[in-house]
Amino acid sequence: MNKTKSVFTLIELSIVLIIIGLTTVGIIGGKNLINSAKLSNARSFTLSSPVIAIENLALWLDASAKEGFINGEGEIDNTDITIWNDINHITTNKKDAQVVNSPKYRMFGINSLPS
Repeated sequence: MNKTKSVFTLIELSIVLIIIGLTTVGIIGGKNLINSAKLSNARSFTLSSPVIAIENLALWLDASAKEGFINGEGEIDNTDITIWNDINHITTNKKDAQVVNSPKYRMFGINSLPS
């Protein structure tokens, strides 16, 4: 009778661990989904902003833009930024910023957005 009781307890324990694991994965996935939505929202807000219509805009730098950095520098947290690309869509005379002192790129900086 004792063996049956201990086996039943191991089955219960296994089920509880599986439930805890699935809950953890769900929470992490939800957090990533929220962060991804924030970033997507910031990108669309930036591209639809009045800045895009300014004539003779000298330089437009955006930390949330995919094309804002070279060699994937804007995709990994705490990366040194060497060149910050001008994302001005109006002009063909782009002036990329040569960055001095290599600032760090933060994926979750100001308001949990890239900075």
